Amino acid sequence: MQPPQQLAGDAAQVIAEDVQKAKEAYDGDTDLQDLCEANGISEEDFLHGRRHVHYLEMFLTEFLSLNSLRWFPCIRELHLIHCGLTELGQGLSSCTALEQLWVNENELTSLRGLEGCTALRELYAYSNNLSGKVEGLESLQNLQVLWLMENHISTLDGLTGLTTLRCLSLASNQIDTLAPLETLTSLEELNLAGNRLSSLREIPLLNRLPRLCSVTLDDPHFGDNPVCRLYNYSTFTIYHLARVTKLDSLVISEESRQMAETTFIKKKMYYNMRIKTLKRNANNLVQHASQFHRGRVSEIGRSLTAMTKTVKALERVLAEQLHYGVGGGEQMNADAVRKKLQDVDERIRRDLEDIQALGQCFETMRELVQSTTAHNISRLMTELETGGNVRLEEGKPSEVWFKSCVDLVRSRFFSTDFAGVAALRDVKVVKVVRLHHRHLRNLFDARVAAWSPDSGDASAARPPVEYLFHSEPLTLPGELLRVVEHGFREPQDYEQLGLGSGVTLHSSMFMVDHQRLMNRQTSQPGTTSQRGGNVFYGRLVVAKVFVGTCVAEKEPEPTGPRGETPPVLRQEYPDRTDCVLRVSRVEQRHSVWTVLQPQLALPEYVVEYTYVPAELLVASGASASPQLYSDLADIPAAMQKLVPSKSEIDSADLRSFAFD
Repeated sequence: MQPPQQLAGDAAQVIAEDVQKAKEAYDGDTDLQDLCEANGISEEDFLHGRRHVHYLEMFLTEFLSLNSLRWFPCIRELHLIHCGLTELGQGLSSCTALEQLWVNENELTSLRGLEGCTALRELYAYSNNLSGKVEGLESLQNLQVLWLMENHISTLDGLTGLTTLRCLSLASNQIDTLAPLETLTSLEELNLAGNRLSSLREIPLLNRLPRLCSVTLDDPHFGDNPVCRLYNYSTFTIYHLARVTKLDSLVISEESRQMAETTFIKKKMYYNMRIKTLKRNANNLVQHASQFHRGRVSEIGRSLTAMTKTVKALERVLAEQLHYGVGGGEQMNADAVRKKLQDVDERIRRDLEDIQALGQCFETMRELVQSTTAHNISRLMTELETGGNVRLEEGKPSEVWFKSCVDLVRSRFFSTDFAGVAALRDVKVVKVVRLHHRHLRNLFDARVAAWSPDSGDASAARPPVEYLFHSEPLTLPGELLRVVEHGFREPQDYEQLGLGSGVTLHSSMFMVDHQRLMNRQTSQPGTTSQRGGNVFYGRLVVAKVFVGTCVAEKEPEPTGPRGETPPVLRQEYPDRTDCVLRVSRVEQRHSVWTVLQPQLALPEYVVEYTYVPAELLVASGASASPQLYSDLADIPAAMQKLVPSKSEIDSADLRSFAFD
C-alpha cells in the first residue's frame, strides 16, 4: 500500500497533466474560446472548474463543431440556437449527464450523435432541415419532451422506440399518417398542426394512447391539417377520443362531448341498419336463387327418370326383335326404334348439360352476391369512418349524370377492338356511383388554379379537361376502393410497386380490360376473375383530368413475353411535365395517359358494367329444360322478381345487386 504522501503526489500530478492538456486545448481551439466567452467562463475557470459547469449556451454565433463540448462532461442543459449547425457529430458523446438540449433554428439534417446522451429528457430541434424519417433517437430511452416543429419530416417511423415520451410536437411538417404513434403509450400531449393529415380515419388511431389528454391539429401559428377543414371534424374527433380533454388548444366541455356522442351514435345506428338490410337482402337473394335452382334440377330429374325408363323399354323392344328375328317390315320398325333411342339419349345428354350449366350459373350468382355485399359494406363503412366526407351517391337511370356516364362508357366501346381477345357485342352499365370527396376536390381545384404554362405566358390557352378511365391493376386487388377514399397514389408509391411514376388512365374500354380478358384465355374453363366472380364483369373509375403540361411518350422498347410497353418513369421527362401521352399506332382512340401529378386527376364516378358476349348461351331442347341467361344483365332482373321489395331502403339496396 502506497503512503498518503505518495498518493497525494500522484493525484497532484494527474491534475497538473489534466490542466496542461486543457490549457493546450484552450489555446488551440477558437470554438472553445468562443464558447467560454459566450458563457462568461474565464480561462482560469475553464482550467480548474469546467467540471462544475452544468449550463452552456450559444446564440446567433457560428458554431459549426461540437468537439469542444467534450471538455464539459457534466453539463446538464445546453442551448445552441441559430449557430449554423449542420450535424451533431461526436461532440456530445461525452455529455452523458445532459438532460436538456436545444438545437433549434440550425441546419441539421440528422440527429445522429446523441447515442451517448442516455440521460436526455428534453430535446428541442425545431426549425431545422430534418426530412423523411427521424434517425438517431433510438438510444434516448429517458426522453420525455420532443419538439421537432418546422422541419420536413414525412414519417413517424423513427419515433416508435420512445416509450417514455410525454410531450411530442411535430407541427409544420409533412406527416400524413398517425399509425406509428401507437407504441408511444406514455404520450400525454401531441401537436401535429400544419401537417398533411387528410382523412378522419386517422383520428381513431390516437385512441390507442391511454394517457393522451391534449391533441392539437389546428392552431393559429402553424395552421391546420386538411382533415380540419372536413365536415364533422370536431364532432368526429371528440367522439372517438374519449380521454382527450383539450382539442386544438380548447378545453372540451361536457356539453360538447354529449352532443358529439349523440350525433355520432345516430349515424352509427343508421349505417348499421343499412348494413343489416344489405346482408338480409343478400341472404334472401341467395336463398330464393337456391330454391329456384333446386326446383329446376328436380324438374329435370323427373324428366330424366321418365326418359331413362323409356330408354330401357326401347332397348327391351329392340332386344326382342333381334332375338326372335325380324322380317323386312319389322326391320323398318327396328330402325325406327334405334332412331328414337338415339333421340332420347341426345335429350338425356342435353338435360345433363343443362343441370351442370344451371349449377355453374347459380354458383356464379352466389359469388357475385357475396362479393357485392362485401364491397357495399366497405363502401358504407367508408362513409361512416370518414364522417360523411367521402360519400358515394348511387345514381338512378333518370338522372343526367348517370346518363352521361353511360354514354361516355358506351361511346368508348368498339366490339371490333376486342377481336382475337373475346367475342363481345356490347357493354352494359349496371351501376354508376358518384363520388363526393371534399379533400380531393379542394386539392384538384387548388392545383389547377396554381398551374402555369412552361412559357410563363399567363395569356396562353389553358389545356382542356379530359374524362379518362382508371381500372384496378391486376396486382393490386382493392385498389379502386383505396382510390375512392384517398385518391391516386403519389409517384414514388407507384414506382415502388413497379407501375411507373404516375397514375395510368385510359381513353377506351379496350385499353381498360384487354389484359384481363387476355388472361381469361389462358385460364381454365369455369374459373372466375378477381372482380366479383365473372370475367365479363368489371369496375372502373371515371376521373376528371387536367392534363396541364402534356408531352408525348418517348419511343418505348417493348419488354416482357407479350411485348408489353414499359411504364413511364419521371426522370425521363422535363421537370415541369404533368402528363405523358401514349397513342396507339393502330388506333388513335387507344391512348394511355400517365399523370405524374396525382392532384391533377380527380376521381368522380365509379362505374360498374358487364360485357355482353356475342354468342348467346341458351338451353336447347324441350321446354321442360331450364332457360339459361346468357345476357348477364338479365340475371339480376330475374332475381329481383324472386325477392319482393319491402321498403325504399330495400329497393335501393337491391339495385346494388345488378349483377355486381
